Amino acid sequence: MSDDKIVQSNCKIVNKQGLHTRSAAAIVEVANRYQCSITIGSDKGESDARDMIRLILLEASKGTEVSISAKGENATKAVIAMKELIDAGFYEQEDEV
Repeated sequence: MSDDKIVQSNCKIVNKQGLHTRSAAAIVEVANRYQCSITIGSDKGESDARDMIRLILLEASKGTEVSISAKGENATKAVIAMKELIDAGFYEQEDEV
């Protein structure tokens, strides 16, 4: 598999609080496990998955569709891991604020 290939997937933000500080930190944590470049996008723009402030500026509330794309080493695994994180609502409990 070529490292030039861009791997993409879409998903919706499902957690009650949307993309906020704690969930952005979780994205950064997952992104830092991979050597590839990872981008998260919404209708507000795009962000490097390692840039917590820009992730928050995507203003992705519950129900917002986001795109995940990665390029480089282990891009497929990175997109799968990121999608699993988002689909799981960042593993937040519903009663967390």
